[in-house]
Amino acid sequence: MQFGRLHGTLFLLLGLMLVFAQCFMMAREAHSSRVDPARNSVEAQPRPKQNYYIAGVSGLISIGIGAYLLAQKRENAARTT
Repeated sequence: MQFGRLHGTLFLLLGLMLVFAQCFMMAREAHSSRVDPARNSVEAQPRPKQNYYIAGVSGLISIGIGAYLLAQKRENAARTT
């Protein structure tokens, strides 16, 4: 692949950003459940469960793809020299 190093680095950065977003969403949800008194009352309607894990899983997959591309680029460079 011609741009393997660039693509691998970009996939790693994208993965790190998605994992960071996942951590931020989980922390925000945990904080809002402690602070929001309406959630603790019996009359409050439960919030619909959202898919918070999509960003984290996508980030881990992206990190794996980026690491694979960088490893392939490094292996190909070692073979040619």
